[in-house]
Amino acid sequence: MKTLEPLSKNVPIIPLLYLGSYLEMFGKKVFISEARTISKIKKEIESFSPHIVGVTATTSQIEQAFEVAHMVKEIDPHMITVGGGPHMTFRYEDALSRGAFDVVVRGAGEHPLHELSEAHSLTTISGIGFRVGDSIVSSPPRMFSSVDYNTYPPPAYYLLKDLNRYRKNVLLISSSACPFQYSMCASSHMWEMTGFPSTQRR
Repeated sequence: MKTLEPLSKNVPIIPLLYLGSYLEMFGKKVFISEARTISKIKKEIESFSPHIVGVTATTSQIEQAFEVAHMVKEIDPHMITVGGGPHMTFRYEDALSRGAFDVVVRGAGEHPLHELSEAHSLTTISGIGFRVGDSIVSSPPRMFSSVDYNTYPPPAYYLLKDLNRYRKNVLLISSSACPFQYSMCASSHMWEMTGFPSTQRR
């Protein structure tokens, strides 16, 4: 049985927990898979029967991301497959040309995923790429200058089934990006600006 390469073996993927809590704030039902095999993910999707399936991956994991997305379409072609993360942000045309993903989010996912879940027209959603027939369309980038990060809920750790599988530590994300411009880091290219929530927030 093929084992998938996890994004992290020791700590939860905090951005996914933020995405989950943000969508739940609007009444959406969210499930985060921690499965390590395609067969287990398949069973979870069949049980949860989602309308939208999001897949994130690093560059080294991109092929298994396509494998998961193709598997989703085999379960139900009407399920919307959404790709995200740094690799697909910069290589969205390649990701969409493979036929497994319906939409690729370019940059942060909270607002695009919420708008997708509300069945907004793809042409009205900023910060995504999508297919129209044989063509790939890119919407204007989403600007974060006016985002109020104090309205974002804390990460939804309760969506994880077993916290004991992770290292006993706490991660703190204090900004939406990084103020520096390191050449080896994608952050400065993914984000328009660095956003900071209020330090007085409880």
